[in-house]
Amino acid sequence: MPPCSSVIAATWIERALAAWARRRGLLPEGARFLRVRRFVLPVLLIGALHAALGSLALPRNLHAVLGRILAVANLALGLYLIAQLSLTLLGRLTARSEAGQRVGTQVMAMARVTLAVVFGALLLDNLGVHLTALVTTLGIGSLAVALALQDTLGNFFAGLYLKADRPVRLGDYVRVDTGDEGTVMHIGWRSTRLQTLANNTVVLPNERLSKAVVTNYNLPDPEASVDVRVTVAYDTDLERVERLMLEAARRAGSDHAGLLDDPPPTVRLIPGFGLKGLELTLSVRVREFLDRPAVEDALRRHMLALFRTDAIKIPVS
Repeated sequence: MPPCSSVIAATWIERALAAWARRRGLLPEGARFLRVRRFVLPVLLIGALHAALGSLALPRNLHAVLGRILAVANLALGLYLIAQLSLTLLGRLTARSEAGQRVGTQVMAMARVTLAVVFGALLLDNLGVHLTALVTTLGIGSLAVALALQDTLGNFFAGLYLKADRPVRLGDYVRVDTGDEGTVMHIGWRSTRLQTLANNTVVLPNERLSKAVVTNYNLPDPEASVDVRVTVAYDTDLERVERLMLEAARRAGSDHAGLLDDPPPTVRLIPGFGLKGLELTLSVRVREFLDRPAVEDALRRHMLALFRTDAIKIPVS
């Protein structure tokens, strides 16, 4: 088969597959995998060259050189097809889950580098370039580099874990068992950055963060509870105190949009009977964790003002 016939054959194969895709109702975007000219054309061209080489009367040395070139070309084409198939399968596997999609770019990049190195070594070996000494040297060098960059590599793979499993996300307010807390502003390949309430930045290595006990105040949802405890004398009218505490919650809700009406505020006789008097707890829900300080402050201020107006005594000793 001459080269021109190979081009014609590849074109006809592509058109036949495109017609089959149209009959099956496949969209053009989804049928891109049917564009096979870049795969079929090289195969047909190499087959045509093999046929031509066998039919020509060439000197033995030239015939050997051309045969070696075609053999390397066959190997390169086979490796290329294997690489494309492997990358396609890997891409489909990573696309099946949300975790895979989040780390798909990094995984595909590592797969491409790995395939390029391995297949490049195979091609050089078939070209007569002996890589035994080079591989030994690179192995020893790689081991030394891996030991020197042990912490960096650990942080890199921990970063992949954080992006895949997502124990923390951008914008989440978290607290680490080391005492550090803040809003997650950046998750990089080496470290994660938190912005504290004091507007400072805490940089945590990914490996340390992946092993830490993390409290995420935005999971499963950003709403948070606020409990304000107050103690009144034993002879106080509990129903009146309850009404005043709920009125304080209503006024605080007018001052701060972060205090939610649903679920409504509740007052409970918890913890109950204390040494100084009756201990009650006012519970409200806020929109997010960062709303807690301002809402707690407003609740206490309004309760104090209402208690003073109604002569509700708070024991001090």
